[in-house]
Amino acid sequence: MARTVLLAVEEDRDLREQIARALSDEGYSVLEAKNAREALSMLSLIRPNLLLLDTLMPLMSVWVLEALKDTPQLRSMPVVLLSSHIERAPRHVASLVRKPADLPTILGAVRQHCD
Repeated sequence: MARTVLLAVEEDRDLREQIARALSDEGYSVLEAKNAREALSMLSLIRPNLLLLDTLMPLMSVWVLEALKDTPQLRSMPVVLLSSHIERAPRHVASLVRKPADLPTILGAVRQHCD
């Protein structure tokens, strides 16, 4: 059985690595991107099962959300936003996890959309 592939996009390297390690320990295959430009480049080559996306990053995470809406192959991919400033998830986003978030909360959001 193929492993579920996640793309974690987070500017904070320590947090990104913590999230990746925790999700990997749960059996997920986790790819990492440090900004929206890197994420878009990766999304042109791979189709992860879920995208974890920080909303306050250099090189604008909104680019990633727009690309997902505009690309038929990516449109149905669930997106979990990690945010300290958004109160409600935009309509096309699967879940919103408020930062600072603990790892069990992030894992719960991933499980909700991948298991």
